[in-house]
Amino acid sequence: MAALTSIDGSLRPPPREMSRRRLLVLGAAGATGTLTLTGRLAQMQLVEGREHRARAEDNRLRVVREPARRGVFTDRNGLPLLRNRPIYRILITPAELPERPAELYRRLVKLIGGSPADLERLTRRARDPGLGLLVLATTDRSLAQTIEQHIDELPGVSVEATSAREYIDGGVTSHVVGTVGPISAEQFDATGAARGPYRPTDTIGKNGLELTLEARLRGRAGRRQEEIDAGGRPVRTLAREPSTAGTDIRLTIDLALQRDIHRMLSERIAQFGVASAVVVDPRDGGVLAMVHLPTFGNQELADGMSERAMHRLLTDPGHPLLNGTISSAWPPGSCFKIITALAALELGIVKPDTMMECGGGLQLPGGTFLGCWAAHGKQDMLSALANSCDTYFYQLVGGDPLGRWDGMGPDRLAEWARHFGLGAPTGIELPAEAAGIVPDPNWKQRTIGEQWYHGDTYISAIGQGFYTSTPLQMAMVGATMANGGTRFRPHLTTADPSVGNGSELQPIGRIPARPENIALVREGVRAGMLIGTSPYGARYYGTSWTGNLKEIAIAGKTGTSEYGVRGPDGKLPTHGWFTFWAPHENPVIAGAVFIKHGRGAQEAGVIGTRIVKAYFGIV
Repeated sequence: MAALTSIDGSLRPPPREMSRRRLLVLGAAGATGTLTLTGRLAQMQLVEGREHRARAEDNRLRVVREPARRGVFTDRNGLPLLRNRPIYRILITPAELPERPAELYRRLVKLIGGSPADLERLTRRARDPGLGLLVLATTDRSLAQTIEQHIDELPGVSVEATSAREYIDGGVTSHVVGTVGPISAEQFDATGAARGPYRPTDTIGKNGLELTLEARLRGRAGRRQEEIDAGGRPVRTLAREPSTAGTDIRLTIDLALQRDIHRMLSERIAQFGVASAVVVDPRDGGVLAMVHLPTFGNQELADGMSERAMHRLLTDPGHPLLNGTISSAWPPGSCFKIITALAALELGIVKPDTMMECGGGLQLPGGTFLGCWAAHGKQDMLSALANSCDTYFYQLVGGDPLGRWDGMGPDRLAEWARHFGLGAPTGIELPAEAAGIVPDPNWKQRTIGEQWYHGDTYISAIGQGFYTSTPLQMAMVGATMANGGTRFRPHLTTADPSVGNGSELQPIGRIPARPENIALVREGVRAGMLIGTSPYGARYYGTSWTGNLKEIAIAGKTGTSEYGVRGPDGKLPTHGWFTFWAPHENPVIAGAVFIKHGRGAQEAGVIGTRIVKAYFGIV
């Protein structure tokens, strides 16, 4: 066929030839597209297939954490100190929220309160979207059921059944038991963050035994793998690893005695300001009661305090959050004479029949006069302990003021104080234990930058000057003398075969003293509750004779220490102490009482006697 001529005179190919060329062009383009599409599909399936399958799997499956039941505490008789109360938490998973969650927020606030803006801010502040959980509310079963009924309309929202602590006795046991609270950023990071056993929404022990025994109490969370739909709603459970409950722990505490002592101190706390009492079993060091006032309500802390209430608690001058039985150290006063007496006998400074004259104090060279609270006349070791004669004890450490014989000196006294465990934490299973102070000349130079004076030596003999100790330490001094010189580490938990062999309940040492000297000091402390005459003819009127009981023999040593600023009468305020054990011959309890204000040691002694009566059921 001849070629066609266009209007402009150019030649055009015939129609059939032009159609063939177009088909070839279109075919080539189609083939190229097909090859490109085929190549991309091959890449997606063969090269990227694993990644896409993983993404699809992630969108279809979810691992849900099942909280473990936290272990509880009971007292030595099996009485509960706390319970786990069932609660429900409304959770939100930011990664599963719809692209535009505004409608979801509006639905949620109708059920749980708040505002959509609050929910949006919470979600935006999610610490770790990878862990994907925020707690929106803690509620009871009723609201949880309502949420579950509307769960299809709430993508990304879930309900978790868990528990909250219910502290039965509140302030009575709060310093011992402690409390739990939301895990802090520091605690979360310290546990290994996402690799550890916690989530940012978990609770954790904050103080007391809840803190120190956290590893035993928390248990191990379980996991549940479930299939979910596009809205994040569970379709079915595919696999489940059950949780492991935390360990229930029986304490050495006698809850009835703890309650009695708390009541005794509470009756006078307005006058005392600060008061502590510790009672232990001298046969193994188990703590039967540990009470300190002022105290705090651990339930209020666990449930969450308002900022105003927390501010009041933190700024309270009585420091109620502080467990003063272990964290506050005070001059032990004349209770320390138990140590001075035994050291002097062992070092040969005096013998049981060594007599000294007490005229109401001691005159030192240079004019300094060290007073004694009374003029006791002729005194030997037993009567000096019963009368708490300062004049006698000054010389045991400082020596005769006229230089006729030497005392033991500050270094050897400090050594004997350390034999009893003073100057170091006892090792009880509680946080923030104070060591107290056992001073000597090197300590004073190193700590204060001053030299040690002879007057420091004399007043150290009666537990004043720079000596300080905690109520628990003084209770253990009483326990050590009560059992004849064996030192135990005080403990609040009973032996657990799953975590040890009970070695923590074994003696940690013995006082390096002869039995006859220990027996003499014990008799002197017992005489502190009596009126009588020593075997060597010295009269005594025990400083706590009014607290003696006809039903049971108590051994008790009073202590008074001065502190602070002199009052209008020119006198310094005093702390009162009482260290005791009972029955004297075969002791089953020992302890110490400390009161900050009041009329001194006699009031502490009265409380000590009441504690003994409460323990033995004496009306």
